[in-house]
Formats: sequence, structure tokens, C-alpha cells
Amino acid sequence: MGYASTLSSLIFFCIILVLFSTLLSIEDMVIRNVDSALSTYRYIEEFKLDEKIQIVNGFINSSGIFLNVTNIGSSSIPVAKFNYIDLIVVFRSLDNSLIVKRVSYDYSSSDRWEITRVFVGNKLGEIINPILTTSGTGLWDPFETLEIRISLSSLPPYGEPVHILFSTPHGVIATYLASWR
Repeated sequence: MGYASTLSSLIFFCIILVLFSTLLSIEDMVIRNVDSALSTYRYIEEFKLDEKIQIVNGFINSSGIFLNVTNIGSSSIPVAKFNYIDLIVVFRSLDNSLIVKRVSYDYSSSDRWEITRVFVGNKLGEIINPILTTSGTGLWDPFETLEIRISLSSLPPYGEPVHILFSTPHGVIATYLASWR
């Protein structure tokens, strides 16, 4: 074996070594990313175990759609995360078209929802972590019921029921079928 073949074997060996090292670092990066994703998933799933809501009642009138939604879980939901709540309203129009609207917690939107009152049990008002909608502070604590008014750019036709889906920031869902009052 001459000098040229020894040198080419050495270069080939170095290339293989670099490729192997690159593959190991990519594998390590993939393992770390998968581990991070699984940790985040576990955190969200554990959080969801503590988060439960129930739409207690609701109705429709000429002022909007009203719901009473109770936090029946063991964790509080910060008012600062209310913009991550999905509230979806489904109904049929006069021409029988299916209308699906995502209603946001945004006072500048024509399709929006807002908190009108907060109850603890049957009593109006709250003392612990009060919800202040003007400053966006406070917590929706366990066993508190939010009275929510949904304002739409156009209300469903009189007599038409409305299907409502309410989803917390972590994806816990409650549904309700509201009718005119």
C-alpha cells in the first residue's frame, strides 16, 4: 500500500467518522425534542385533569345569548387567558343555511362574549381573586359561575335553537343547546 492509498483511506475514515458523529448529534437532538414534546403534553394533560366546566343553563332573547358556565374543576382559569377560550355558536338562518361563528372575548369584535356577572353558589359577587374585566385581572375560581352574554352581528331567527361549544384554554369542552325565551 502506497502513500496515496493510505492517505485516501485516512480521509475516507475521517469522513465516515464525521458522518457518524453528525448522525449521533442529530439523534440526540431528536430525542431531546421528543422528550420536550412529551413533557409538554404530560403537563397539559395533567392540567386538563384539574380543569372542568359545565354550562348550567342558557337562553336566547333579543339582547343576545346568555349562558351560565360553572368551573367545576379544581384549578382556576386566569382572566388573562380568556382570549384563548373558544366559544362556537351554530344555528340555521332563515334560508336554512348553517351558520357557524367563533365568538371572541374581544370588545372590539361584532361577534363577542362578555362576563355580565359572577356568582359563587347562589350569591352574586366574589371575594377571592375577583374578576375585573376592565383590567383583565383575576381568576375564574372553582365553583364560580360566570354569566356570559354572547353578542352576535345577527341573532338566530326567533324559535331557532343554538348549539354552543365552550372550550377552555387547555381544550376542556362543554356544550349546550340554547332556545329562545
